[in-house]
Amino acid sequence: MEDIYTRQQPTFCAILAIFDKVFTIIFTIELLLKWFGYGIRKYFTSGWNFLDFIIVIVSILGTALDLFNVAEIPAFKSMRTLRALRPLKALS
Repeated sequence: MEDIYTRQQPTFCAILAIFDKVFTIIFTIELLLKWFGYGIRKYFTSGWNFLDFIIVIVSILGTALDLFNVAEIPAFKSMRTLRALRPLKALS
């Protein structure tokens, strides 16, 4: 939902940041529950689960970078595009 005008709307930007954190927490809990349910070795035998793992790690890293105010560094900005993979979790 981000575009070039998002940063000009502070309320909308704040709401997106909250949703980002909420979904990161939900996906992390889902990952941990699957690890306990399947076991870590069996979890990684599925391609969908491996993709879910990558998406969760990128989300956690993105949230951590936002907390330390280093997310605007060009090398880390490209990680934001990887967050666009989140809708693929719904397909699995």
